[in-house]
Amino acid sequence: MRFCLQMKLQQNLKQFSEILLSTKNMPIVEYTDTDKIWGAVDCGSYYEGVNALGRLLMELREKLNENETNIIDKPSIDNFFLLEYDLQIMSNYINYKNVVNKLDM
Repeated sequence: MRFCLQMKLQQNLKQFSEILLSTKNMPIVEYTDTDKIWGAVDCGSYYEGVNALGRLLMELREKLNENETNIIDKPSIDNFFLLEYDLQIMSNYINYKNVVNKLDM
């Protein structure tokens, strides 16, 4: 999922980075009624669950803030292909902070 979110950021840089950065330093919670692994269930005064998706989004936001999102490591899965191409370390030479700063102008 980490790989998928990194790819999603690359493909939707403007909108996705704006949304992530707009959360500032607030917790990101994937609200769900049933899935306590990827999200968290509302139990009234608290949420219960691992919130794996929320944690991955917060990790991505932190990397975006630190300008560390320019390299995407493929998962350590043998024979991991995309459209018949073996995925090695993929680089994106875009300076994310500069791009995001330009969006604010």
